Amino acid sequence: MSLTFTVALDQAKLAALMKQLEPAEWRRRASASVLESTLYLEREIARRMRKRTGAAAASVLGRRISALVGHVVSSLGYVSILEGGSRPHVIRPRRAKVLAFAGANGRVFARSVNHPGTKGYHAFRDGAASSVRAIESIIARHLGAA
Repeated sequence: MSLTFTVALDQAKLAALMKQLEPAEWRRRASASVLESTLYLEREIARRMRKRTGAAAASVLGRRISALVGHVVSSLGYVSILEGGSRPHVIRPRRAKVLAFAGANGRVFARSVNHPGTKGYHAFRDGAASSVRAIESIIARHLGAA
């Protein structure tokens, strides 16, 4: 499972601006604003990711899909668990008869473990919420000066 955030410009709100500019100029400005906004959001989300190994932060990728749409995505399977957390669950071995892991007094062996669950880090949610004003100013800088 992957997480995706979308940055999209509302065509209804841009209708008046489209009348003020040539179509090619409007498309160029809109495209530049979506690209810059998407990359800003990518950096903000990656900055908020936990840096235990850095793989989750490195997996966050922003890209422009069209002139009016950009995506920020992470395709690592466990990023959705990092984002939203997990409920308590039982862990059982898949390929062996027992689980083996490091404990306080050395190596521990168990047939199953009751995992208490994890709290979500909400890097995508909080990164997007904190970026709204910055993204609005990026869009205004590209499109508002027409």
